[in-house]
Amino acid sequence: MKDSWLLMARIFACRRKCYGRCAKKATPKFPGAPGQVRLNLHYCIGTGNPAGLSVSGEDGDSEAQALLRAIVAGMIYIADRGIFSFAGVQGIVAGGAHFVFRLKAEVGFTCESERTLTPKDRAHRVISDRIGHLKGSPHRLAPPMKVRSRRAGMIYNPENPDQPIRLLTDMLDLPAHIIGLIYLHRWTIELFFRWLKVYANFEHMISHSPRGVETWFYVAMIGIPARRD
Repeated sequence: MKDSWLLMARIFACRRKCYGRCAKKATPKFPGAPGQVRLNLHYCIGTGNPAGLSVSGEDGDSEAQALLRAIVAGMIYIADRGIFSFAGVQGIVAGGAHFVFRLKAEVGFTCESERTLTPKDRAHRVISDRIGHLKGSPHRLAPPMKVRSRRAGMIYNPENPDQPIRLLTDMLDLPAHIIGLIYLHRWTIELFFRWLKVYANFEHMISHSPRGVETWFYVAMIGIPARRD
């Protein structure tokens, strides 16, 4: 139990959430299109609290760029396929951290060896566990690192429930079924954003500056639980 909690305390779920702004015009304090604000969040699975936050307009950092601004060594970053990029995974490893990402279908992977699945892996519906490297293109060079591609049917895919999900990680020593269990915690951040919407009415931005949005976010984090108590 202690080992399980220590592992969870090292997991950061990453997500970008877009919100509409009440303001009709963009301001110099908050560049970008007037209709959208991006909230880039790192959420600690072990503590159940935000671990990092940044705010940008529509022309600001991408999810991958926002992630790289706040890498914490020793942590495990989990995210859906929308956040995946070659620069992102390379930056995470260069920062002394690890990752478990859902891999996009169009991202190539060259298998160098395939591991034998254990009974526990099969019980968790792991389909394959392969070691290899990512394939780049003439326009995008893949990072020169050993990675692990894992296919599993245990993770529910709302777009296609019968299609297995492919995961990518740099952690070569953990059992395959543990990699899947780590990724399953990604849904916790979706529940957190649901909590923000339902209990904090955090749905439309009322500030014209990134600092104002951040302040509103932390006021909600502190005030709403206190009000409910």
